Amino acid sequence: MESADCLWSHYVQYFYLFFHFTIYVKFFWFSRSYKQLIQVFAEVQHDLWPYSHVCMLSSVR
Repeated sequence: MESADCLWSHYVQYFYLFFHFTIYVKFFWFSRSYKQLIQVFAEVQHDLWPYSHVCMLSSVR
């Protein structure tokens, strides 16, 4: 019984390792597009921040 539990735990560990590995590979493969999306989102957020801040202040009053 212990050997089965040990095998199951190894299987789960390998599954998580493989899962994280595929995520890292996908992230590395699309890193340029991710960086562009992050830059665009940062610019949009930077443009919208004063507007949202003003709206929040006006709603408090």
